[in-house]
Amino acid sequence: PGNYAPDNLGTYYTTAQVTEIGSIPQGMVSQTTPVYTYAVYTHKGEIWKIGDAYASLNRWIDENGYKHSKGWVVELMDERFNPTSPESELEINTPIEEK
Repeated sequence: PGNYAPDNLGTYYTTAQVTEIGSIPQGMVSQTTPVYTYAVYTHKGEIWKIGDAYASLNRWIDENGYKHSKGWVVELMDERFNPTSPESELEINTPIEEK
């Protein structure tokens, strides 16, 4: 967050939600995500179609009086996620604020 540029689309982190941070193995880091208001969109289908999901989410944000807020975009992939299945689901959570 905060360093967006057309040639720097971001960094992906594989994460696990925890209730407390204990001993962290070498090579791993902890990240505390601040509280934000999020727009949430559930993408259904193969992963290669995720651009359509982001376009729909961005359109909803704009049409409903919001704008993107600085912060982490979180893609939640749980047991519903299978990248090659047309039945696959993942949630896109993007921080927003009123315009």
